[in-house]
Amino acid sequence: MTGWLNDLAQEIRSEERALLIRGYLKSLPEDAAEQIHAAVLKSLYVDFPRSARLAEALEQLALLRGGNLDKAFAARSLGHVTYLQGKYEEASTAYQAALELFETEGNKAEVGRTLSSGLQALSYQGKYAQAEEWAERAGAIFERMGDILRLARLDTNIGNIYFRQDRPRDALARYHRALEGFEQCGEPRDIAAAFSNLSVCSTSLGRFADSLYHYARAKEYCDQHGLTNLTARAEYNIAFLHYLRGDYNDARRLYAETREHCNETGDEYHAALCDLDEAELFLELNLTKEGETLARRSAIRFEALKMPYEQAKGLVNLAIALTQRGDWQLADKTLRDARRLFAQENNAVWPSLVDQLRAVVAFHTRQFDRAERLSAAASRGLGKAAIPGRAAWSQILLARLWLRAGFADRARVTSREALERPGADSSPGVRFHARLIEAEIHEAQGRLDMSIASYESARRGLEEMRSRLDSEDLKISILSDKLAVYESLVTLYLDSGTQQGRQKAFACVQQAKSRSLADRIRSENSPNTVDLRKDLGAIYRQIELADLTGDSATRPGRIAPLHDRARELEQEIASNQQPDEFNAGMDTATIQAAIHDGEALLEYFESRGVLYLFIVSKSDLQCLRLGSPAPIRQSWKLLQFQMGKVRFHQQSDAEVLLTAAISHHLQDLHRLLLNPAWEKLALFRHLAIAPHGNLHGIPFGALFDGKHYLTDQFELSFVPSAEVFARCRGLVRSAAGKWVVFAVPDERAPGIAEEANMFSQLSPDSIVMTGPAATLEAFRQFAPQAEVLHIAAHGHFRRDNPLYSSIGLANGQLTMADLNLVRLKASLLTLSGCNTGSSVPVGGDELLGLMRCCLSAGARSLLLSLWEIDDRSAMEFMACFYRKLKEGNSLSKATSEAIHAVRQRFPHPYFWSPFILVGDPDPIRPAEDLEN
Repeated sequence: MTGWLNDLAQEIRSEERALLIRGYLKSLPEDAAEQIHAAVLKSLYVDFPRSARLAEALEQLALLRGGNLDKAFAARSLGHVTYLQGKYEEASTAYQAALELFETEGNKAEVGRTLSSGLQALSYQGKYAQAEEWAERAGAIFERMGDILRLARLDTNIGNIYFRQDRPRDALARYHRALEGFEQCGEPRDIAAAFSNLSVCSTSLGRFADSLYHYARAKEYCDQHGLTNLTARAEYNIAFLHYLRGDYNDARRLYAETREHCNETGDEYHAALCDLDEAELFLELNLTKEGETLARRSAIRFEALKMPYEQAKGLVNLAIALTQRGDWQLADKTLRDARRLFAQENNAVWPSLVDQLRAVVAFHTRQFDRAERLSAAASRGLGKAAIPGRAAWSQILLARLWLRAGFADRARVTSREALERPGADSSPGVRFHARLIEAEIHEAQGRLDMSIASYESARRGLEEMRSRLDSEDLKISILSDKLAVYESLVTLYLDSGTQQGRQKAFACVQQAKSRSLADRIRSENSPNTVDLRKDLGAIYRQIELADLTGDSATRPGRIAPLHDRARELEQEIASNQQPDEFNAGMDTATIQAAIHDGEALLEYFESRGVLYLFIVSKSDLQCLRLGSPAPIRQSWKLLQFQMGKVRFHQQSDAEVLLTAAISHHLQDLHRLLLNPAWEKLALFRHLAIAPHGNLHGIPFGALFDGKHYLTDQFELSFVPSAEVFARCRGLVRSAAGKWVVFAVPDERAPGIAEEANMFSQLSPDSIVMTGPAATLEAFRQFAPQAEVLHIAAHGHFRRDNPLYSSIGLANGQLTMADLNLVRLKASLLTLSGCNTGSSVPVGGDELLGLMRCCLSAGARSLLLSLWEIDDRSAMEFMACFYRKLKEGNSLSKATSEAIHAVRQRFPHPYFWSPFILVGDPDPIRPAEDLEN
C-alpha cells in the first residue's frame, strides 16, 4: 500500500485527516478515489475501524475535488461501512446516491457493482421488489461484461435475499453457484463467505453434516488468509451447531477455543455470544454454578456493547440459574429487568415469555393468584404474537392453577383450549400435560375407567417426548413430575386386585424407573442412527428457537423445511430401530425369560406415598403393599449416622461400635423391607434387588433378622430396574478374554499397589498399567479389549452434578463423559475406590453417577462400593473375589464368598457390606464357550 493511503488511515481526528488530504491534494493520482475505495473493501472484514477511517477520508476528498466519480466511490464506501454497522436505511441511501452518480458518468461496470452491493441493505428493510429489480439489472450488466467474479458476488447477494424470504432451497442453489464462480477467480474472503453462507443455509434445512463441512472449510480459509472477523464467526457457528446437536463435549471445547481467539483479537461480540450460549448449555446439564457465572458475564458484556436484546437474554439465563438454586426473589427481580429491556426493544414475544417464567417462579413460591395473573397475561401476549405453542403452555399452567383451586370444569375447558390452539398439536409436551390434567379431573370425580384411559394417553405422550430426545421444555415443565402419570397408573392398576392389573402395573414401573439407562444399554444403535438422532434433536431446538425469536410466526417459510426434515429423519430413524425401539419398555414375559431358576427379582416402587414390592420369578409375579416409606427413611437415616462413626475409629475399636443401635436399625429395615415377603423368598438362592428413590444405597446384605444377615442366606446382586437387569443379561460379551488393570496408588491408598501385584500373580497374561503408565490414553487403548476391567484409583463423586463424577488416572480425571466415548465389551468392570457406587436418583429414578455411566458404556456387570472403604478390608475382598472368579464361580457367588472372607477378619458391617455387584450375576464364561 502506498504511503499516502497509510497516512489517511491513521487513528487521528477528522480535522487532522482533512488537513492531510489538503496537503496531498495536488500529488494524488487521478484514480485516488478508486484506490481508497478498494482499500476500504480490503479492510472491511479484517480491520473495520481502518475501513471506517478510509471511508471518511474518501468523503473529504470528494468534497475537495468535487468530481462525480469521487463522490460516487465515497457514497458507495459509506454504504459498505454503514451496512456493516447495521444502519440499513442509511446504507441504502448511500448506495442510491452512488448509483445515480455512476449512471451520470456512464460507467456501466460500477453501476452493476453498486446495484449488487445495495441488495442486502434493501432486503433487510423488506424492499424485496426493488432488490429484485436491482439484481436483474446488475446481472444483465455482468453477463454482457463476462465478469465471472461479479456474477458470483451477485449470486451470493441474491441467495441472501432468498434466505430472508424463507426460500432456503433457492438460496442454497445460488450459494453453490456463487462458490463455483469464486473458486475460479474469487478472493479468499469471497470463498470463506460462500462456505459460511452454505453452512447457515444447510443448518436451516437440517443438513447438519453439510453444515459442519462448510463451516470447517470457511474456518480453514479464514485462518489461512488472516480474516480474523470471519474466523471468529465461523468458530462460533461451529460451536453453536455442536450445541444444537447435543454434542456437549465438543461444544464446550469449541466455545472455549473461540472465546480465547476472540479475547486475542478483541472480538467482544462473539466472546459474549459464547458466554450466552454456553451458559444455557451448562444450565441444561444442571451445572448451575458455571451457568450462573457465564450468564451474568454475558449480560455484563452485552450491556457494555449496548446490545439490550442480547443482554436481556443473558438475564433470562441468569434468572433460570437462580431458580435452580432456589433464589426465587432474585430470580423474579432479574426477570423483571430482562422484561424491561425486551419492552424497550419493542420485542413482541419475549416480554410474554418472561411473564410465563415469572408465573413459574410465583407458582413455586405459592403465590398462586400472582401466578394466575402472570400466566393469563403471557397467554394473551403470546396469542397476539401468534406463537401458539408458547401460548398453549401458558394455558396449561392456568389449567393447573384452576384445578388446584378446585375448579375442575374450568380447568378442563382451559386445557382443551390449549390443545385446540392452531399449531399446539406440534408440541408433545402440551398434549402430555393436557391429558394428565384431564386424567386427574376424571379420577377426582370418580370416573376411574376414563381416568385410566386419559393417564394412558398422557403416558403415550410422554413416551413420544422421550423418543424425540430433547423435546421436553425443561424450563417450563414445572407443573408435575413426569413420574406422576406412572405412579397414578401403578396405583389404579394395583387397586384392581387382578393378575392383569399387576402385570400392567409392573410394566408401568419399568417405564418409570431408569428407563433412559435401559434404552442406552439396549443393543447399540448404528453410528448412523446416533448421528440421525443428534440431527433430529438439533432440528427440534431450532424450531424452539424460532418460537423464542418469533420467526415461526413471521417467517413460516423458514420453519416449514425444518418440520419437513424432522419428519424425514423420524422416518429414517424408525426404519433403523430394533423392533422394540419405540415400544414402552420390555413386557413382563420378556423380563421373566431373563430370570433363571432359583432367582427372584425384588423391585421396590414408591407411588403416591405407598411403597410396593414386586417379586418376580421365572414363572410368577406378585406384589406386596409395604405401606408408608417414612419409617424406612427414618431408620436408614439413623443407620447412616451410626455407620459414619466407624470411619473415625481404629479397627480395634470397631467391635465396640457394633452397638445395639446399629443392630436395631438393621433389624428394623429387615422387618420393613423384607419380612412381608419372607415366606416367598425362602424358595430362592439368589436375589436381584432393584431399589427405588431413598432405598438406593441401603446395604441390603447387612439387613439382620436377629440371627442372620441377608448375605448369609442369599447370593445378592443389585440393578437399577428389572428391565436394566434383563438388558445387562442380553449384552454381547467380550471374546478377547483379557484382564486389564489400571492402578494409581498414592499415600492415601498404598494398598492399590498390592492389588496390581495380585493380578499379576492371579492372571500372568493380564495387562497391568500402574502408576504413571495408567494414563487416559492407555485407558482408551486397552479398555475396549477387556473382558475383566479393574480400575483401582480414587473416585470423585460430584453430588452437585453426578454426570461429571470422575476417576483419577495418572495424567488426569477420567470423567463419565470420557467413559461414554469408549465402547466397552467387559463382562465385569470393577471400580475399586471410595464411593464408586454412589448415585443421585433424579426424575424417573435415573441413577446419576459412576454406576450409570459404566453400564451405559457397555459393561455387563459392575463391582462397586457404597461408601469410603478401609484399605485392608478392600484388599482382602478383592483377593478372595478374584480367586473365586478364577475357579469358575458366578459373579454373585464370588461376591458372597469374598464378603464372608472379609467378615472373618472385619466383623463390623461397615467393612464388608458396602461391596455390591450390579448387573448380570452370571459366571464369566471362557471365550470359546460364547457361541454355545
